[in-house]
Amino acid sequence: MKNKLFIFLLTITALMIIGCDKDEDPAVNPLLGTWNLTGVEITNDEVTEEECEAADTEDGVETAFANGECVITYTDLSIYIGDDVTVSYAFNDDYAFTLSVTDADGSAVSQTGTWSASGTTLTLISDDEENDDLVGTYSISGNTLRVTDNDMTMIFTKQ
Repeated sequence: MKNKLFIFLLTITALMIIGCDKDEDPAVNPLLGTWNLTGVEITNDEVTEEECEAADTEDGVETAFANGECVITYTDLSIYIGDDVTVSYAFNDDYAFTLSVTDADGSAVSQTGTWSASGTTLTLISDDEENDDLVGTYSISGNTLRVTDNDMTMIFTKQ
């Protein structure tokens, strides 16, 4: 009887050691890191299909009309934000973010704040009261982040 009790306790102890030995690493939030703006989509429901198609005249601009809305996609950002301007967001694990905008001559402007994500909602609260906060929906597919706020979707690629 003592042998059975000893074997039982030894088995329980071994199982506890094995079970406690493997601490799971917490999942890394996929938003963490630096994201560079690579495209912008603007949705407009106040134009006709003909007006929408007429807007598709430049390289780097694509239009599509569906469900009564015109979606204008700027794949060449120089058309939308200017030549050699870069925009990036850096999301840190302490829920701080930095927005950086650099223009052609290398001068940079940055904005900081805090971020949170819940479900598909991304909230950016600026440290500067002069700047607007952003509350929008987001999705990540591979290295592509899409953030939609009202009628505009910003498309980012992870650095």
